[in-house]
Parts: sequence; structure tokens; C-alpha cells
Amino acid sequence: MGSALWLLGVPYAALLGAWVTATAIIPNLGAILGAIPAVILAFFVSSRTGFLTLVVYGAIQQFESTVLTPRIQGQAVRVHPVLILLGVLGSAEIFGLAGAVFAVPTLAVLRVLVEFLLVRVRVSP
Repeated sequence: MGSALWLLGVPYAALLGAWVTATAIIPNLGAILGAIPAVILAFFVSSRTGFLTLVVYGAIQQFESTVLTPRIQGQAVRVHPVLILLGVLGSAEIFGLAGAVFAVPTLAVLRVLVEFLLVRVRVSP
């Protein structure tokens, strides 16, 4: 993200890129927290730079949160990426920030539990 800000001419691009990295650990809310300072600084440069910064942040965050993150987390816990995406969205809607944070570990536990039970429980026809 810092390199995109640098290409757009936003001051303190490396520092803002580090800020985005720090806020990325917070699901759903981190992208917004990371974008706020960069967009404000970009609007001080020019309205065109501010708008382009907003568009770049939106595009990168959308790609990351809907494609990259579910795929990486899905491979890590061996759960399909669509289930990861739906699980995070659903649990965030029901339980808020705590639900979003604990959705992937909960899905991993459920996967292990189902695998455990499938091997041990057999249904006779």
C-alpha cells in the first residue's frame, strides 16, 4: 500500500503503509482505520490525489478481503475459502468484532471435529 501511495504522491507514504499493516490485523474495521489518515493527507495535496487514494484503497482492500484473505486462511486451516468468507461475515454480523476475530479458529475446530467424528461414527444401512 505504501508504494501505491508513493506513486500517487501522498506524503509520508512509507509511514502510512506501515499504519495500514498495523491496522490490518483488525478484521473489517482495520481497512477503514488504515485508510483515514492517508486519504486526509492526500486531500491536502489535491482533491484529485485524494479521490485517487480513496479509489486505490477501496480497490486494494476489496481484493484483499474478498479474494486473498479467505484463500490464505482457507489453505491454512484446510477449509474452503467461501466458507471462510461466509463464516467471517456471518459471525461478525451476529457477534460483532469478537465474532469476526474468532470465526476462522472456530471453523478450524469444527473441521477437525467433523473429521474426527466421520472416522469414528459409522452408520449402518
